[in-house]
Amino acid sequence: MVVHEMMKLAALARQDLGEFMHRGKSQRPTGSLFPDAPVISHEKDWGTVG
Repeated sequence: MVVHEMMKLAALARQDLGEFMHRGKSQRPTGSLFPDAPVISHEKDWGTVG
């Protein structure tokens, strides 16, 4: 039961905060020329955004 509740909370957090290559609804703008682009943290992934 506890794990099930934690999984539900984690899913809500991912929707709110976002996760790799997916913006969350509460995520602040990136301050870049492409504010709708997902935030990526490593240059190896820059080519995946287009």
